[in-house]
Amino acid sequence: MTRVAIALLVFALVPAAAWAQGQNRIALLIGNQSYNAKVGRLKNPHKDVALVGAALKSLGFKVTEIKDAGYKAVDTAINRHIQSVRREGPDSISVVYYSGHGAANPDTKINYMIPIDVANADDEELWTNSLNLNKIVEALREQAPAAIHYIVFDACRSELNLTRKSKKALSDKGFAPIAYTPGVMVAYATAPGRTAADAGRGGGAYAKALSDEIVKPGVEAMYMFRRVALRVNREIGQDPWLSASTLPEVYFAGPPPAGAEASPRSLVQAGGFFTEQDANRVRSLADRHRLPLPDFRIEMPKTDVPVHLRRFIGVWIYETGGDATRRKAMMIVTRVEKDGKSEGYWVYSASTPGVVPQIPAGAFKIVGTVASDSLRFSDPTGTVNFKHTLTSGNRMSFSYSDDKGQTASTLFAPLWMLVEAERSAKR
Repeated sequence: MTRVAIALLVFALVPAAAWAQGQNRIALLIGNQSYNAKVGRLKNPHKDVALVGAALKSLGFKVTEIKDAGYKAVDTAINRHIQSVRREGPDSISVVYYSGHGAANPDTKINYMIPIDVANADDEELWTNSLNLNKIVEALREQAPAAIHYIVFDACRSELNLTRKSKKALSDKGFAPIAYTPGVMVAYATAPGRTAADAGRGGGAYAKALSDEIVKPGVEAMYMFRRVALRVNREIGQDPWLSASTLPEVYFAGPPPAGAEASPRSLVQAGGFFTEQDANRVRSLADRHRLPLPDFRIEMPKTDVPVHLRRFIGVWIYETGGDATRRKAMMIVTRVEKDGKSEGYWVYSASTPGVVPQIPAGAFKIVGTVASDSLRFSDPTGTVNFKHTLTSGNRMSFSYSDDKGQTASTLFAPLWMLVEAERSAKR
């Protein structure tokens, strides 16, 4: 019962001091689960809508809920919602939450919301009878330009019976990252090209985490979404994905009390040889280069992990010599085991204006292997291969290649390395 909880969360920024007053908060929640057996029935979308709806109502939202809606009903509801948001003006917060089936067309890489009245999930007819999510995102942004848009795509369920020419089941049921849109943050419940779970009692894992985290006061929106992603990953092993353009601060449940410190943009945990001073330096560089730093903690390796592998635990950054017109990137390796298996994060800034194609800032989890002085891993889609090789001066020689034959290479400078911190401690 492949369900795509496509949660389009579209929020207009309001002055923080007036979060509870003078705001127009509007939400449209759509839950589709009663698909026919040829498409794949679901069990959690109605519960997801109830969870998220209750949370939003507690935050002062005017909530409209529709369930098991066909193409026309979904299209009409979205159009009416966009009109309402536009009429409310700049001091409004708009949320559109969709939970149900959805997927990306494997050929066009366009994401679709699948209505309840599709006859089957055959590739030839499905996309014609489904709603283009990319166009919905564009309409929300273009027709309500005074709003800041947070789009959450809680997708894509492995239970969708996606076929081609009624014969071969298609395995590629994941979403495709939406192109860069100014003023928009996109949060996905799983990694590109991967599937997400419809399992769970009382609702799906992402809806439960979102409904719980969004009502916590004093928590900035970007940080809140990172907390949701961390919880989902910890609870069910799903790897949520987050990308964003430059956004001002938004507090759904209100700003912190006067004099209190706002929630940090990310939870970078100091510990062991990675000190609070080190953590602050990483945060500072991420802020300067507008890198959406994920929550992370450096893990101390076991004593049986050899030095040539321990050297890869650290943080490296590509700054392009201060050239403000170039993209920035950061690689964080948080864990290495004795067999070379490694984990961490790859973080990158948004494309600069005028560059085609436009790609939003984002981060994804690294799951790779160190061998022959090189760390190798792929992006979540499996179409881009990365290689980082340690060179003189503890720099990382970086190269990548994709399925289109494109390649690139550069050098990353070290910000912090475990082996260097260990040496310093012995002096």
